[in-house]
Amino acid sequence: MKSTKGSAWKALNFSLNKKSVFLDEFGMTTPKSSMAENHSNELADYLIRIQVEGNRINLKALRGAAWRELKFTLSYQNSVTLNEWGMAR
Repeated sequence: MKSTKGSAWKALNFSLNKKSVFLDEFGMTTPKSSMAENHSNELADYLIRIQVEGNRINLKALRGAAWRELKFTLSYQNSVTLNEWGMAR
């Protein structure tokens, strides 16, 4: 994954072999350790859960996005752009 704005991280690589991966503005996290007290005014304040079911990617915004859930399929050569409002072009 790549972040172009609003995050302390610029690129993250991870395996989705686990049931869920959680991301916030600082990178990979857990829901308990992603606390608003750590928030910087220069960064977006968000928490997203990523799950894979077969070839389907499920995203759930737990904090900081206008969207609540996004589901889509993605092949190796494709990419999706997301922002606080959902899927962007």
